[in-house]
Order: sequence, then structure tokens, then C-alpha cells
Amino acid sequence: MKKEAKLRTFSWGIKCTSVVFGLLFYWLLSFVLEDLHFVSEPSYKTITAEFVDKQLKEKRKRLNESISQVNRNIRGMEEKQKFLNKSSASAERLMAQLLETQKVKIVKRSDLSIQELNTLSKNQALLSNNAQKYQVLNDKIAELARVRQQHETERSDTSAKIQEQEDKGRDKYDALMEKHRIKVAFGQLLFMLPFALFAGYLISRKRESKYRLMYFAMIGAIAVQVFFVIQQYFPERYFKYIVIVFSLLVVARLLVLMVRNFEKPQDLLLIKQYRKAYEAFMCPICDYTIRMGPLKFLLNRKKMAKNGAFYAPGDTNEEPYTCPSCGTGLFEKCVKCKNVRHSLLPHCKSCGNEKSST
Repeated sequence: MKKEAKLRTFSWGIKCTSVVFGLLFYWLLSFVLEDLHFVSEPSYKTITAEFVDKQLKEKRKRLNESISQVNRNIRGMEEKQKFLNKSSASAERLMAQLLETQKVKIVKRSDLSIQELNTLSKNQALLSNNAQKYQVLNDKIAELARVRQQHETERSDTSAKIQEQEDKGRDKYDALMEKHRIKVAFGQLLFMLPFALFAGYLISRKRESKYRLMYFAMIGAIAVQVFFVIQQYFPERYFKYIVIVFSLLVVARLLVLMVRNFEKPQDLLLIKQYRKAYEAFMCPICDYTIRMGPLKFLLNRKKMAKNGAFYAPGDTNEEPYTCPSCGTGLFEKCVKCKNVRHSLLPHCKSCGNEKSST
């Protein structure tokens, strides 16, 4: 039991380490793809400059400066109007006091002094002068507002023309950028192609290898990286078709395997079971030790397998063999070449003749 638990722990350790290997390989591909620059990216500023008229941009700049200057002048005149309002308010308060004093003196049958009369006259002149200045400032502000409105209208028309030209440049930039992204995607996919072919070769040729989990982790990391490259660089209208076609291929492959497994389970399950049993010198039906040829007198099959001992048809003194435990024929003569072959495997080792299923 302890040995089985230790083996299970070791097996899980191998699986976890394989996952870590896949993650590290994925990160390695990501770092390499980020640092590689296959083609230079188009410049938005350079492309739009080809479409936008420089004179229009200069005109808009001058209009902006003119509008800013008009706004500053208007703010200056409005400050002067505030000062005039304060001066007029002060003069009005003083005149109100003098007029109130005059009313009191009229009641008392007396007149204002000469100084008070002069002050009253000066404030009246100040109010009249301030009113004239205020009106002049109003006229100037109105004129500046008219000029500002004219400049803003002209600036709006100029900006609309510039925007139209920039839209043309943006359309060209978007088209070039789409081509650039597709080139980058194909460059990255071509870079990963040798790794994918190498991993696919290892999986197809060495599927039973003890390092197969590492091969599957490598191909899994490449597949995830390919998916993200396609998602990032290919336009959405292409990406959805790529995903659908890939999904169809995967589902079709799974369906083929399921149909094969349903119609000919021997091809996928029994033959694999028989092959492993033959390799371990065991009867595929009852797990009894196979003893024939040079292995006839060897009793420790585990030690025999560990030391690499083997037997296959074609050795000396070959003859048909039946399992003495369950009576299953394990080796028989080929009907084509008459050499001894495996009874439960589909092809003859000597001539390759396929055994007809009955």
C-alpha cells in the first residue's frame, strides 16, 4: 500500500511538473514574441500629415490666437466697466448726501456753501463722464464680440475641412495598420511553426514515451499562444471564422474517434491491451506468464522485463503457442508466409499480412 501511495504521489508530481513546464514554455514564447519586431508599425502622424493641408492648420492656429486676443481685450474692457461702475456708485452716494443736506437747509431757509455746490457740480460731471465712457466701452465690446463670432465661424469651417482630411488619413492608417497586424501575426505564427512541428512529431512518434507529458505540455503551450496571437492581431471578422473552423475540426476529430471506438473497439482498446501484454510476456486474456522459445525456463518475468529480455516470432525453434491457463492461442502460423506470428495482433511480423476478422 505504501508503495502504491508513493507511486501515486510521484505520478501527480510528474503531472504538476509538466504543467509548470508548459507555463514556463508559454512565458518563454510570449517574451520572445514581444521582443521580436518583424515589421515597423505605420506612423499615424506621418500618414495624416500627407492628407492635411498645412495652410489650413496655420490658418486655424492664427484664428485661435486672434480669438484669444479678442477675449483678453473684452475681459480688459469689462474690468474698466467695473471700475467705472464703482466710481459712479461712489459719486451717486455723495450727491445723495448733498441733496439731502440741501433739503434740510431749504427747510431752515439757508443755502449750500460754495464748496458743497462745487462738489455737487463735480459729481454730476463725473457721473456724466462715466456714463459716456461706459457706453464707449460697450460699443467696443460689441464690436469685439462681432469680430470674435466671425473668427469662430471661420475657425469652425477650417476645422471641418481639416477633420475631413484627417478622416481620409485615418482611413488609410487603419487599412495599413490592419495589414501590419496581419503581417505581425503571420510572422509570429511562422516563428512558432518549427516548435509546433517538433512537438507534433514527438507526440505522433513517441506517444508511449515516458516523457510524453512534457511533449503534451509543450504543444498545449504553443496552442494557447497561437490562440492569443490570432485573437490579438487578426480582425474580428476573420477571428470568428478561424475559431469556428478550428472548433469544427476538433469536434470532427473527436466524432471520428468515437465512431471508430464504437464500431471497432478492438482497433483502439483491445489491440493496445494485447500489445502491452505481449511486451510484458503475459497472456492478454488471463495474465499468465508466456513461456516459449528462449524464455521457456525463465521464471521471474519482472526481472526478465527489467533486464530487457524479449522474445518475438522469428527466433529459433519457433512454434505455435497456446496459453496453458485459459487455452487462448497466442502464437500461430501465418497463412501467407507460414512463419509464427502473434495470434491476437492484426499484422504478421514477417510479411505484414493482416489477419481477417471473423
